[in-house]
Amino acid sequence: MNEPSGSDVAEGQASPQLWSHVHMILNHFPTVGLVTTLAFFIYALQRNNDVLKRAALAGFAICGILGAPTYVTGAAAMWALTQPPLAGVTKAAIDSHRDMALLTLFGLAFTGVTAYFELWRYRYIGKFSKRALNVVLGFAIITLVIMAETGHRGGLINHPEIRTDALPTGTDFWSPQIETLINNVIWFVPWQTVHFFGYSLVFGTVTVVVLRVLGFWKSVPFSAVHRLLPIGVFGVTMNIFTGMLMLMADTFRYVNEITFVPKMIFLPIGAIAILYFSLNEKVWNVKAGEDAPMGAKWVAALVLVAWITVIMGGRLLPYV
Repeated sequence: MNEPSGSDVAEGQASPQLWSHVHMILNHFPTVGLVTTLAFFIYALQRNNDVLKRAALAGFAICGILGAPTYVTGAAAMWALTQPPLAGVTKAAIDSHRDMALLTLFGLAFTGVTAYFELWRYRYIGKFSKRALNVVLGFAIITLVIMAETGHRGGLINHPEIRTDALPTGTDFWSPQIETLINNVIWFVPWQTVHFFGYSLVFGTVTVVVLRVLGFWKSVPFSAVHRLLPIGVFGVTMNIFTGMLMLMADTFRYVNEITFVPKMIFLPIGAIAILYFSLNEKVWNVKAGEDAPMGAKWVAALVLVAWITVIMGGRLLPYV
């Protein structure tokens, strides 16, 4: 790549402080959401109530989705605090927080994806797998521990009253090293290719499901097209991992592009809306020859618009 990496940003350039405020607000949703959902999930397991289990699994999936915009706004906030440098905040302290934030993102993703697949599977089997539920529980607990450390390191940046030691110094952190590595075109292009392939999986799946809900292919029951949803979820997962790595390669440029904002706004909207198709009973019961409920059609239209916006926003990044 010819563009400068984040570490090469010229003096005088800065990201808007709005990113910092958005990050401070947004990070409460996956944090509080995971704690609340985990407690609710444990209660559901103790009561052995399938309705409560489904609600908790949906909550884990939503937390996993919200992890992506939370991480992105955190990366944007980093440049708002370092360009120009903010007194009393070291780059090392931010990198220490970034390292744990990246692990939290992956933990939320693993928890959310595992929870979704169990929701999807429940539709066809009619019962939950005890092993799968235990895996979700394990992922959630591990992620909570990592998230707690992430929050602690983040608090040290702007809350001097909780500091018992000096802020970390040095450069021995994963995030800057990954940033430098991925910024090399040899590593960037393969991840970009996988990223585009992931979007193809997502949009292909969304198109088929949405068109059936809107009234096309009425000879096919909704349960048949519902089987395709894991392909789209796999594509979203690919995009989260590859997208975050690509973001790290040139964070400053990406977060300051005008098309990046709608991309990150509509990504969680489109992903969360897809959960509707695995949770709503009326949609699930649509048989061959039947029309989907009007409410489902509105959700389908929202999903289609959201993913078109996400793909267009990402594709226009090199040209604006």
